[in-house]
Amino acid sequence: MYGLFRRWQRAGVWAFILPQFTAVLDGIAVPRLGPGRPRTRPDEVRADKAYSSAANRSHLRKRGIKATIPIKKDHAANGK
Repeated sequence: MYGLFRRWQRAGVWAFILPQFTAVLDGIAVPRLGPGRPRTRPDEVRADKAYSSAANRSHLRKRGIKATIPIKKDHAANGK
């Protein structure tokens, strides 16, 4: 598995995969039961450690969305 990660990292695939988090959030549109525009902002987002980057957390804060994402051990050790 580590070899696959290293190949993706060298190929620049990670730069394509990680921004998909914001694209998925921007594409959310939940219809309301009655009249009105669909909801585009969830109350909370739950994700795994892969999405714990500062950029993802910043995007959620700007949109006023509560984040429930575990922090990676190496980020917690550095106080990030």
